[in-house]
Amino acid sequence: MRGLVIKNTGSWYTVKTDDGQLIESKIKGNFRLKGIRSTNPVAVGDYVQLITNQEGTAFISSIEDRQNYIIRKSPNLSKQSHILAANVDQALLVVTVNYPQTSTTFIDRFLAGAEAYRVPVIIIFNKSDILSEEELHYEKMMCTLYETIGYKCIELSAATGEGTRMIEDFMLMANETVAEEYCTREIPFLYRTHDKPDGDRMEATLTLIREQGIKVEKRSHEITPGEVQKILTSIEGTPEEPLISRLLLR
Repeated sequence: MRGLVIKNTGSWYTVKTDDGQLIESKIKGNFRLKGIRSTNPVAVGDYVQLITNQEGTAFISSIEDRQNYIIRKSPNLSKQSHILAANVDQALLVVTVNYPQTSTTFIDRFLAGAEAYRVPVIIIFNKSDILSEEELHYEKMMCTLYETIGYKCIELSAATGEGTRMIEDFMLMANETVAEEYCTREIPFLYRTHDKPDGDRMEATLTLIREQGIKVEKRSHEITPGEVQKILTSIEGTPEEPLISRLLLR
């Protein structure tokens, strides 16, 4: 059975199979004997083959060749590296000119690593709405510099909404399991770039949740953190859990 690793917690991996099942899985023991020099032989984003068992869990028996991956030096001296993610379609590097300032050394190191492993990068300049005129000038200069060497740059403003729709579109494309539902029903899920979700779009979210037979209480057009926790508890173990949990926690 083939699947995609979407989560790693300790020694357990959550694998989404080609037919949409979510299966908790572990690595077979022989992975430890194959001379793998990373701390994690399996990473989020890997496509793997599973051997299921009667308990409803599975063993990961093999890993497909990776298109690319993002890696860092491992703090474990007995290993060479730690893989952060595999088969990355698009990396969004979020930086700030101030509050706090992201150093160009950090940006360049990330870009060099991404280039080495063939990971495409877009640079997001965040907090543009709170910068001074001088800082905005510096931000635009930075954008011009990185665009000159081939990187797309987006200036992000929570006050005006500038750039947020473009990022939302990129994230939708990366979440193929729920993208069609989100797009057709205009459901907001990028809460980190929307201070207050649009009222009509939030109502679409609530309608979808209620259609699953889940009672939702809300104040105005917002769902309180306590209500989110109640919903997550009520859907635990149900077929609707993957969709609703992604919807609420994005």
